[in-house]
Amino acid sequence: MDYSTFAERERAGWADSDITDGYVRGFGPVVDRACDAHLGLMPETGRVLDLCCGQGTLTAKMAQAGREISGLDFSADMLERARKAAPDADLSHGDAQDLPYPDDLFDAVVCNFGMMHIPDQPKALAEVSRVLKPGGVFSMTSWVGPEASDAFRLIFANARANLPEGISPPPQPDLFIYGRPDDAARFLEQSGLVAEQHDILPLAWDLDDPDELFMIFLTGTVGARMTLMALGDEGRARAAAGVAEEIERDYRNGERFRIPAPVAHIVARAV
Repeated sequence: MDYSTFAERERAGWADSDITDGYVRGFGPVVDRACDAHLGLMPETGRVLDLCCGQGTLTAKMAQAGREISGLDFSADMLERARKAAPDADLSHGDAQDLPYPDDLFDAVVCNFGMMHIPDQPKALAEVSRVLKPGGVFSMTSWVGPEASDAFRLIFANARANLPEGISPPPQPDLFIYGRPDDAARFLEQSGLVAEQHDILPLAWDLDDPDELFMIFLTGTVGARMTLMALGDEGRARAAAGVAEEIERDYRNGERFRIPAPVAHIVARAV
């Protein structure tokens, strides 16, 4: 499959400060809650790589916990945020598909919601395996698909219902492969990583307004935004209204709205 358009849009999107701002505001409160799942698995000593480190929340937590931490991201804008969050970390601008590190350097690699943004994920996973010491731990998180995630079902079901005939977003990697334990294990093993653990973290968005979820995906993503932009103005407005209507009806939680967004946490070892 040709993911070249996806790759170009990912690079352009994450260079856009409006999108990175939207991600930090909209996704940050959810994805940051997964940091502790990684922290508990890290060795007491040795070097750790935060792959696709983004705004540096996990990088900073690793540094504060006394880990010797490096971070890498392809977004210069995100790296500027990471440098402020983790000023003592060794941060690099680079490509997860071609890591600028020698073999067998790290005792652990973490990737908190970064893998789905990489066009050639098998190559990136092979790079993880290469830079890990034998037996080193790889800990990653990724979204669970719409069949088990209310948040993603709301967005993608309403998007599909309003997609103009003959219009489709460019091909992109399977966003939800890591949410399926057997598929995730096979995918990792092809790259020299043996899956040891697959857990589901019961995360959720807690929002003040039923309109917020659609705007979070529209303004704080690149891949999902491709789908939403393909709807056109009228289709996008109908999809947004459909999402808000369902949230208003089904997800009220006191004065706010809680929309479940479970997350897969996968742990593997380098062979």
